[in-house]
Amino acid sequence: MTRHIGPRSSRAAFACAAAAFMLAGCAGSFFGKDARDFIAVEDISQVPESDAFTMRDVRIERDSLKFTASYGGGCREHAFSLYAAKAKDAANTGLLYVQHNANTDLCRAMIEGDSVAFDLAGLRSALDLKSGAALVFPPGSPGADSGVTLSY
Repeated sequence: MTRHIGPRSSRAAFACAAAAFMLAGCAGSFFGKDARDFIAVEDISQVPESDAFTMRDVRIERDSLKFTASYGGGCREHAFSLYAAKAKDAANTGLLYVQHNANTDLCRAMIEGDSVAFDLAGLRSALDLKSGAALVFPPGSPGADSGVTLSY
């Protein structure tokens, strides 16, 4: 029996590689990728409105803010951005806000467990902070009214 190796098998390999690339891009960013930097703004109210998502397992590890995100979609790449501003108080703290851009993804799949990380290495010096920062949750998210004080 002769095994045919040629255009058919290379097409199958290409199809598998293309499918793996598309599936990897659908769920946003993972801890295997580099952490992104924050975007410094004068006032946290300057941040664009966020599309709905849920944050879980929020933590600081070394110089990174990490969390697990869940959101609806599944057809387009989703992006998360971290905005940072100096709080208008005497304690000289910072405010952090995570913004989710669903890129008008109208698909109905529930994406669970998308791991997101942001690099905080330059946060204190960029905002001239003397103490920690409070994470402000998106409206409607669990913990939206309380915020979380981060020890960083």
